[in-house]
Amino acid sequence: MNDPKADAALYLLSGLIQRVVKNEPELIDEMLSGIKSDQASISADVDEKEYIDKIFKESIAVLERLQKLES
Repeated sequence: MNDPKADAALYLLSGLIQRVVKNEPELIDEMLSGIKSDQASISADVDEKEYIDKIFKESIAVLERLQKLES
C-alpha cells in the first residue's frame, strides 16, 4: 500500500486478530467463510463491483497470511 492510515489500521487489526485467535482458534476460518459468503452475495451489476471485489480479495489475503503465522 502507500497509505499510512490504511497500513496502520492493517497492522493494528492484524495484531488484534492474532491475540483473539489464541483464545478462539476457529476465528480466522469463520471470518474467511463469512467474507467469501458476503462476496458471493454481491450482485454482478452493483456499482463499483471491481473495487468491492478488490476489498474482499485483500481481506482474504490478510486473513490467510495471519492463518499461516498461526500454524
